[in-house]
Amino acid sequence: TRRRTRRRTRRRTRRRLRPASAAARAMEDVCMVCCEPMQFTAVPRCGHTDVCSTCVARLRMVVGSVECAMCRAPSEHVLVTRFAGDFTARWQEEEALKAQRDTQYYEPMGAYFDASAAEHCAEIRAKSLLRCPLNTPAQRSGKGAHRCTAGPFTRLEDFRSHLRVHKLHLCKLCCEGRKCFLSEQRVYTKAELDRHMRQGETTEEDGKVFHPECKFCDRRFYDDNALYTHMTREHFTCHLCTRRDPEAQHRYYPTYAALEAHFREAHCLCEHPECLQKKFVVFNNEFELKRHCASEHGGDMSSQQRRRDANLAPDIAQAFFFQPSRRRGGGEAP
Repeated sequence: TRRRTRRRTRRRTRRRLRPASAAARAMEDVCMVCCEPMQFTAVPRCGHTDVCSTCVARLRMVVGSVECAMCRAPSEHVLVTRFAGDFTARWQEEEALKAQRDTQYYEPMGAYFDASAAEHCAEIRAKSLLRCPLNTPAQRSGKGAHRCTAGPFTRLEDFRSHLRVHKLHLCKLCCEGRKCFLSEQRVYTKAELDRHMRQGETTEEDGKVFHPECKFCDRRFYDDNALYTHMTREHFTCHLCTRRDPEAQHRYYPTYAALEAHFREAHCLCEHPECLQKKFVVFNNEFELKRHCASEHGGDMSSQQRRRDANLAPDIAQAFFFQPSRRRGGGEAP
């Protein structure tokens, strides 16, 4: 028995000391956000090196967040360096980084680029510039023409105006919802943009891209989350129907007037002026409405009517929900 135990212990120890597989090592060398091979990383104060510098640049410059993508710890500055696994350079104090001769500082990103990432700094700067990334329409159709070198542009409207010269357009919803540099946004012809808005498209980066439409406002949104936020803020749902059927939470009404008409038709709405001004004072049945009127608006009722409405609901509800016993031989409930 002791020999068997020793053998098992040795096997377990060998398994633990066994080197990681090639797939496991490959997973350690990819960005945790975009899953692309890691070449450069941005090291925050917390020291995490699991996200590539391009994703960190989008997070800081497009989204506007200075938090670490792994632990959410805020970091005012980051150090961009070449990724080398366990030998990747670590974060240093700002005084030490400024003292280094070959270190470059890019203010919009709040990043220090060391000597190993000097060329990568130029790539990040180029991504943040609004240059025309397209050829002229003649060259796009294969007839041949010179490449457009206009720009860089400082204003988005100037960039849009220049694209119109090429009869190209940017999707306004993608510019607002797609978290990437404006230089990475896709451009469309008029026909392509109309088809993109109506049918959507499938891309390798974002998968299925479709802009859903609010039928009440005749307005499209970037994705389902943006549409859901709009519907919950601008339109209404019936809370009583949602309690009965969870699927009813997706049944919307354009205005409160339409919802109030639904209350009158399907439920019991309190028609007292004070309750109409408060809104959403509605009940499932007439018994609950009468009890509410007796307790809240009893001053407008006689004492006999108030007592009758206050005590009527429990008796009628008990009679309404009463069912005879199903035991063999019949009988009545005790």
